[in-house]
Amino acid sequence: MPKPALIQAARKGDRRAQKELFAYCYDLLMGVCMRYEKDEYQARAMLNMAFLKILKNLHKYSLESPFDAWARRIAVNTLIDSYRKQRREHEKVMYVDFSDGANQHLAGVDYNEVEQTLSREAVEQMLQQLPETARRVFNLYVMEGYKHAEIAALLGFTESTSRWHLGVARKQLKAMLQRAMAEEQVIVRTLKSTL
Repeated sequence: MPKPALIQAARKGDRRAQKELFAYCYDLLMGVCMRYEKDEYQARAMLNMAFLKILKNLHKYSLESPFDAWARRIAVNTLIDSYRKQRREHEKVMYVDFSDGANQHLAGVDYNEVEQTLSREAVEQMLQQLPETARRVFNLYVMEGYKHAEIAALLGFTESTSRWHLGVARKQLKAMLQRAMAEEQVIVRTLKSTL
């Protein structure tokens, strides 16, 4: 958590304090932005917008509450606001029918094994492959702890639509995880057979 003196100086417009506060917030906010945006350039743009909102609203921040949680909330709200503005123009929902039996050959996913086998970056890349709306709903529900009613209100659709997008995200992630684990097992078997 940044020191209260740093926050006070940033509130007063001290550019050095604002720069130091930005350096403090960068990793925290970039992690949030990368979960919602597909490319790093767009994530940085959203981070900058979020940080500007943090500076603009710094006078509203109470030193008694955790700064990191407050800053994350502003970043998430900034991302949601941006999504709302772009939604009507860019939303393309990709629907994959998982009931057709195409993925029935895949066994269940052992998430402990996934955690031990796949890198964080690999899982984040899988998240980026989700359709935009499904990815946003998944992040809001799973990562940020929002309820479906809140997500529906934030993104401008019904609770059942929010649940549907979460289901799509979960099914697609499960299928991707199963494929990745199957590929990993083939590589391990191949390596063992050559030794």
